[in-house]
Amino acid sequence: MIPILQATPIAPESSSGNLFYLFLVFCIIVVAINVSRLIKRHQRRGYYQGNSATTSNESDVNPEEYGYTTEQGETLFDDVKPEDDEVEYKIIGTNLRDLSKKDIGYSENFYLKATKEVKEDKYAVEIYNGRGRLAGYLDRDLNRFWHKLLMKANPENPVMQCRGFIGQFRNDRDELKFYGKVYLPEVDETDPDYKRIMNG
Repeated sequence: MIPILQATPIAPESSSGNLFYLFLVFCIIVVAINVSRLIKRHQRRGYYQGNSATTSNESDVNPEEYGYTTEQGETLFDDVKPEDDEVEYKIIGTNLRDLSKKDIGYSENFYLKATKEVKEDKYAVEIYNGRGRLAGYLDRDLNRFWHKLLMKANPENPVMQCRGFIGQFRNDRDELKFYGKVYLPEVDETDPDYKRIMNG
């Protein structure tokens, strides 16, 4: 599924009432975006089913599946692109995790989790793949907003669902290495709400 915040309801406190309503507006916008994307994908699926001559086996292929494997054993996801209102983020540190071939693939059930357990980065944001395995982190230069937003939204469960993938490429030493990306809603840094979250 496309980015949906997974959080239990938050009771607004008197000192943070404005922040609560800001977060509520943000959630409504994300839900509206999700509905729009789902409609587009259902229309696209209808197009594929109505305009392709396929056998019964071929018709079972999901047009939303992504990725391909090369002759060199790489698993690439060049066909996964950000939507108009999304930004593509690299997953940092995939090769330092305990990933396996089972972790390779595209999923709309990736999720971010803000954490305070990384001593070197107080704004660390973990990224989990569709299997619930830690795949890596958001880049340290880009994670502050997401960490602050998730922690303010629900400090007990600072999690947000998103889509992403884990693949493999072959480096200059002919070694297969993991890589990955996630797709998050675009953030307008000139928006007053953005400034409130960053300065809060």
